[in-house]
Amino acid sequence: MIPLLILGAGGTARDILDWLPALAAAGREYRCMGLLDDDPAKRDAVIADCAVMGRVDEAVRWPDCRFIDALGSPGSFRHRAEIVARSGLTDDRFETIVHPLAWISSSAVLGPGSLIYPFTFIGPDVRAGAHVTVLSHSSVNHDCQIGDYSILAAHTALAGDVSLGDHCYLGMGATVIGGTHIGRGAMIGMGSVIRHDVPAHETVAGNPTRPLRPHQP
Repeated sequence: MIPLLILGAGGTARDILDWLPALAAAGREYRCMGLLDDDPAKRDAVIADCAVMGRVDEAVRWPDCRFIDALGSPGSFRHRAEIVARSGLTDDRFETIVHPLAWISSSAVLGPGSLIYPFTFIGPDVRAGAHVTVLSHSSVNHDCQIGDYSILAAHTALAGDVSLGDHCYLGMGATVIGGTHIGRGAMIGMGSVIRHDVPAHETVAGNPTRPLRPHQP
């Protein structure tokens, strides 16, 4: 069994812990040692029999463990790289987790630390960077490029040849037309339909989409 620690003690961590039996049945067996989270309110919390054992910057105390990046939310997604950097871990210490019920093309490439939820489709020649999270029932079609630390919420759909910069967040049910570019740090509201490029660091929503507020990176 592979000893494992999870960064983050929120909903994504709960999901991953729930996957462990399915991952074991598929031939990848983990033993979760605990969770690390910087939120003082979560200190000593227990999720699915796994306790919060310390802060993210204490990860180096477990040199023999593998790690999962379960960080990121609509409020913190632009800062995931900074939080991971505080762990002192290099990308080779992170597991790339693909749920057995996901479909990944043999020509797709997933970066280290990525999480691919069940019932997702990752098509031919997709390139996903490090620490990318794709939630359930999402579809990423051929030739898409997804930047590091980007998050696709459930039921998002990227048509072919879409590119996302680093640190993007696509809300639940967002749809992006083929050939579109979404700039670094952009946030797409749930249910949005993206027909044109989105500038970096902008927050947009609606059908058709419109800017909601500027963001200062």
